[in-house]
Amino acid sequence: MFRAIISQSDVLQFVATNPECLSKETRGRSLRDLNFLATSQPRLPVCVKDVLPTIEAYELMETEGVSAVGVVDGTGRLVGNLSGSDLRGVRESQVAQLLLQVKDFLDLQQRQSHRVAHEEPLPCLAVRAGDTLADLVSKFRESRVHRLYVVDDNDGAPVTVITLTDMMRFLSTVDAVCPSYVC
Repeated sequence: MFRAIISQSDVLQFVATNPECLSKETRGRSLRDLNFLATSQPRLPVCVKDVLPTIEAYELMETEGVSAVGVVDGTGRLVGNLSGSDLRGVRESQVAQLLLQVKDFLDLQQRQSHRVAHEEPLPCLAVRAGDTLADLVSKFRESRVHRLYVVDDNDGAPVTVITLTDMMRFLSTVDAVCPSYVC
């Protein structure tokens, strides 16, 4: 009989609230120094320009076999993320929304999800290679997303993507310090 299912997000939440599980040295090292970018199988993220019709972005996701794409502006700077979950709540009568440019579609989805105009926009889901492991864990925890993009320090262009699965793979390779209340 199952009592509970533990998700990747649950594991990350535990690490975030119990940072002593990882050595202070490991938490404070940069993603670059930890070879984390190599751990996440450096891959150029699939990206679309924010002016592309949304339906074409979803077609590209299908063609590339990915569940999300980074959204970049005209300069190549990461400005957002489009995934299958953005289709939640789109009714049959609203299918024409898929003809909107990606930036307009995402803006509409944000407004329709009851975010009021004076609220902060959704955070851009990005980290930098110089950010620490603690920064990465914190960003995953705060944003509650399944992927974060590593962006170039100079122009903000996405250079790779790190998923929760990548995080789990990485955490399984480091020596963890087991707190006494867990062991």
